[in-house]
Amino acid sequence: ELARWVRETSSPGTPRVVLGDLNCVAGSEPRGAARFLGCDLEALQRAPRPTWDPATNCWACEEQPKAIDRILLDARSARRLRCAVELAFTEPSSDGTPLSDHYGLRV
Repeated sequence: ELARWVRETSSPGTPRVVLGDLNCVAGSEPRGAARFLGCDLEALQRAPRPTWDPATNCWACEEQPKAIDRILLDARSARRLRCAVELAFTEPSSDGTPLSDHYGLRV
């Protein structure tokens, strides 16, 4: 369903960027999904840090820390865009709880 939506809403010449919680580590299963979505490359953090970490986030439980959130792009866009990816939203909310079970990625 997502692949259909990406194809239907993409315009020729417009960068194709798909971001999200793909629940898999780099180099695993989403390679096929990325190609299906029309994305060839992945923007990576300069210093990889987990986006899911039970040691620092009480909503992320019973698993090992993992970097499972992804930013996928098509090759044409990657040549045109310059970006750096960093971990984001790691600070807790005003009541001390994390904003989500995942930390975000900032481009």
